[in-house]
Amino acid sequence: MSSLPTNFRVLRLDPSAKLPFPKFFLNFGFKKINYSWFNHLIEEYDSFSSCDEYEVIVEVLAVSVCNTDIQEVLKRGVRTKNSKKRRGNIYLGHEVVGKVTHLGTNVKNLQIGDQVCVGDFDSCRSFGITPVCDFCNQGKGILCTEKGKRIFKKDSFGAYSDFFKRSSYQLIKINSSIDLKSATLIEPAAIANYSIRKANIKNGQTVLILGCGLIGIILIRLLRLHFSDTIKITCFSKTQQHLNIAKLSGANMVASAFSELETLDGRLIPNEFIRSTGFDIVYDFIGNEYSIEKGINYLTPGGCFYELAFPDKKVAIPVAEFVGKEISLFGVHGYEGSSQIYTKNDFKIIEDLLLNKKITLNDLISDEIKLTEIKKMLICESLNKILPNKIIKSLGDLRSLALKDDLF
Repeated sequence: MSSLPTNFRVLRLDPSAKLPFPKFFLNFGFKKINYSWFNHLIEEYDSFSSCDEYEVIVEVLAVSVCNTDIQEVLKRGVRTKNSKKRRGNIYLGHEVVGKVTHLGTNVKNLQIGDQVCVGDFDSCRSFGITPVCDFCNQGKGILCTEKGKRIFKKDSFGAYSDFFKRSSYQLIKINSSIDLKSATLIEPAAIANYSIRKANIKNGQTVLILGCGLIGIILIRLLRLHFSDTIKITCFSKTQQHLNIAKLSGANMVASAFSELETLDGRLIPNEFIRSTGFDIVYDFIGNEYSIEKGINYLTPGGCFYELAFPDKKVAIPVAEFVGKEISLFGVHGYEGSSQIYTKNDFKIIEDLLLNKKITLNDLISDEIKLTEIKKMLICESLNKILPNKIIKSLGDLRSLALKDDLF
């Protein structure tokens, strides 16, 4: 084996970094951005000292910026008392495609040079936890019941660094002929695919998507692929560009305000895409009290509500409405990486669709920069979440992509 990578760039988030003064993003009457607020994002150089028997070292080729990472930046990595999330230094970046450079002695499913994506398929085996829980045995490590026993290694790093290290159980090989833009979006596309498999959608049904961002748009494309024009899709978003792309992706109707969908007394306005009794299925990517209330109100009796967002705070759920209308509520978190490759492995299903040109993803990358500029991108994307557009120009609208410098 060749020598392990040394002295490479690493980006980490340090939750212990002291909040600078002033404690706000903007100073001097909204005229000057306080970039020192981001002192918890630290770039430094590090090295690998080992590659254990089931570990794999991966060189980052391309990585896209997920909204969950932006939220980590804005929250400065702070954890609640009972949180089971990783504590201490946080290494962000997971929507990634990379190249295997080093293998542990017992890794059998990968070879040097393979291109891989990262997925939470088997948390137990990845962290040496025994006995392995039922969810990890099913390829649903996202739902692992033993996550509290995980011990993270200091040198695992993340995909915003030049290299990272993962257990072979957290990696999946993908075909190198898939372009890098599409490859970085296999993970969010897998979530969209899983959300369809969770739902028992039938021809003739109506679907409402609340908060039609990246995964919502991919969801539209997959719904159209699987159901053609036999279902009706309505999308809600306050971002006009998202609505434009949603329409081009196959949405029958788009709306930027609930007043476009309902009368003054809150009843749905029926048309060729919306029945007066309500939608059969609602997917909610917003996750606040208002979107949940609206989604439930818009459902037909016996309809299904799928929540894919993590609310920032506790939300009240109208239980009486659920009971009275016999509505089913489901949470959707992640994907499945089962050994049943083409029926329950969402990554492989998306890979196959890309290889056979049945779905397009690379047009959903808004902007590209060099990987060494990722810290700048994270700061700008974070500022875009909270500041008026006139303060700072948006780097990207759906997904921004960072490419290994010599591939840029």
